[in-house]
Amino acid sequence: MNGFNFQQVRANLLRTQKEIPLRLAKQAEKHFAESFSKGALDENKWKEVQRRIPNTPEWKYKRKGVSLNTQRTAPILVQSGNLRRKVNRSIQSVTPNQIRLVVDLPYAKIHNEGGMAGRNHSAKIPARPFMKQTATLTKMQTELITTYINKIWRGQ
Repeated sequence: MNGFNFQQVRANLLRTQKEIPLRLAKQAEKHFAESFSKGALDENKWKEVQRRIPNTPEWKYKRKGVSLNTQRTAPILVQSGNLRRKVNRSIQSVTPNQIRLVVDLPYAKIHNEGGMAGRNHSAKIPARPFMKQTATLTKMQTELITTYINKIWRGQ
């Protein structure tokens, strides 16, 4: 006889409520961290930096303490690696109602959203988004939720 197992339904609901937000947070964190290797968030390639464009002053002149080859080939938004490391560890809080990822470096926002920076805000920094909700991330999250719910609720 197949009876309604309220205890199992309740256990599944509590498990789902606890595990899905954490899995979504970890998935988003990983997705954002991968953007540094690709130089793009999803299909939105970041604007090229002057140090990698031939015949620009940044290309011609070596920065102190950095080899010319490293200067010309280093990934965009990766100088010391601090920003990428912070993105890799950006989960601040996870609840069933909200997932909060935070990168608390002073220059993170200007790189993500673009704007004026530097002395007297004299340098215009183009937006190179590395953390934002995108269609690709939404699709990945939807697939994760569907797979998880099928596994927990249907026993697949």
